[in-house]
Formats: sequence, structure tokens, C-alpha cells
Amino acid sequence: MVPRVPLVLWLLLRDCTWAADSPWTCGDAPSLCYNFTITPNRQPWCEVQGQVNGNTFLIYTCSSKMAKPIGLLGMKVNSTGAWKTQTETLKDLMEELKKALADIKPEIIKTIDFFSLQGRFMCQREANRSISASWEFGFDGQTFLRFDLENRKYTVDHLGGEWMKEKWERDKDLTMTFISIPLSVYKEWHDEFLVYWKEELPTTVPPTVVPATTQSKATSTSCILSVVFLPCLITIDILFHL
Repeated sequence: MVPRVPLVLWLLLRDCTWAADSPWTCGDAPSLCYNFTITPNRQPWCEVQGQVNGNTFLIYTCSSKMAKPIGLLGMKVNSTGAWKTQTETLKDLMEELKKALADIKPEIIKTIDFFSLQGRFMCQREANRSISASWEFGFDGQTFLRFDLENRKYTVDHLGGEWMKEKWERDKDLTMTFISIPLSVYKEWHDEFLVYWKEELPTTVPPTVVPATTQSKATSTSCILSVVFLPCLITIDILFHL
């Protein structure tokens, strides 16, 4: 006689199957992140730090207009065509944001102590193969404004962000930049960089200071491993003893 499997165990087994098919379980969905700072009255007036899965692979400054490879990840890809294209993209982006800052400075300067824009661009390929990307902009360590690629809308996180939203929504060229960069950068990075990085990327993010969104995605992966696979193992053991 075949033993009856309790409903809760059946559900856990179903989740085991889902976990085996999930692209997150093997750590093969790397995330790309660029943190940047723009301070118009200081030299260098901008700096960008590129990271993959929380591991820094480049630093770009507007004084040198060059991307410096960091660590083994950076050294492996700094001779690729995508590296050159990426450097040009960062240069153009910083110049465009510097101009955009000039338009909002009179209003923003009233709400902050120091006029230095801190920004973050993040993208990742989702399970359905689409690209998920978002932008964050802020001052004094506070996020003022966000832009999401999926809905192509700005979201205000701080009172001072209202001025930015109003100005930047009218700037169609700037908005198109926020839309086009994730699509082009991720494709080139994914197609060229990952060829060299597959053996170097750890399956878990090492302890480092990384954007909150990147950390949350890494945490999600860990949660799946602990919440799904552990019950699977327990379930199998129980079934064998029924």
C-alpha cells in the first residue's frame, strides 16, 4: 500500500521542484551596479565605482576620463570592446548629469548641507530573461528620486526630489538616457564580460559595502537556499521513514 503524503509535505516537494528550476538557486544571475558621486565644484568632480555581485571591478574618475580595472575581475575584461564602450558611456552619463544638476541646484541647495549628488544604477537579468533596472539619486546620504525601467516613471523619496522629478520629467533626452543605458550596457556586459567572469564570480556576495538593493537580492538567494532546500531535505527524510 502506497503511504499517503500529508498536504504540507506535498507542498514542500512541489517547492523542491520549483527550486531546482529557479535560475536564482545556482547564483547564475549576476547583478551589475554603478555607484557614482558628482560634486561640480571639486576635483575630480565625479567618481564611479562599478560592481558585479558586490565585487568592485572598476573605478572611473572624470579627471582621468579613464576606467581603472580593479582586481582580477577588472583585469580580465579591460581589453574587451565592451570595456571601451562602457568607459565612453560613463563619461557621457556624468557630463549629462552634471548639466542636469545645474538646472536644479537653486532649489535643491535649500534642502541640503552639501551639494554633491550620490547616484546608483543597478541592473539584472530576471528569470524570464527580461532586464530589471533602476536608478537612485540623492544628497547627504538620502535618496531623493528613483527611476524604474519597467514602468519608466520617477518616484519621489524626499521633499527635495519634487524639484528633480518636475525638471527631469520634462527633459526627454535625460529620461531616454536612463532607459537606453541599462539595455545597451547590460547586453554588452553580459555578452562579453561574463565569458571571462564565470569562473571568478563567487556564488554568494562577500562582506562588503554594497547598495541596499544589491544586498537584498543576495539575501533573497540565501533565503531561497535555506527556506526551500532545507525543507526539501527534511521532507525526503520524512517520506523515507513513513
